Amino acid sequence: MNTKSLLQLVIVAALLPFAAQAKPEGAPADGKSRKGPPAPEEIIERMDADANGTISEDEVKGPLAQHFEEIDANSDGQLDQEELSTAHQMRAENAKAKGKKLKDADSDENGSISKDEASDAGLEKLVEHFDKIDADGDGEVTKEEMRAMRGKGKKGKGNKKAE
Repeated sequence: MNTKSLLQLVIVAALLPFAAQAKPEGAPADGKSRKGPPAPEEIIERMDADANGTISEDEVKGPLAQHFEEIDANSDGQLDQEELSTAHQMRAENAKAKGKKLKDADSDENGSISKDEASDAGLEKLVEHFDKIDADGDGEVTKEEMRAMRGKGKKGKGNKKAE
């Protein structure tokens, strides 16, 4: 082994502990995997290019850009932590209400929702896309089929009925 190769090996060995501690881009700082959307502070930290503590329409990226005007409650062209917190809370409340509405739609309590049940519960979007969501074509939409439609159910897309 020549001197150059030995030197490269020493450098790589010295840098390995630092590489092992590096967090992937977008990963939470605490190293734990996060479930759900990032916290308002994280959003500002990631997108606030001019470091003024708010996010302008020019700085915003991703799905947040589609809802910028909706979230910008005071219409000042900036999203601050309070506006992001309010939007985060409203999103969580809407998701909870939607989950309850889906559960309530299962009137025969068989763990899946038929087109008639969806219609009776006023779930127009589900009725509209029912045949696309009902992957196995059995006339019932399960939790697994709904997850698969949202891109979350790639594992275990079996024919089990929802709980």
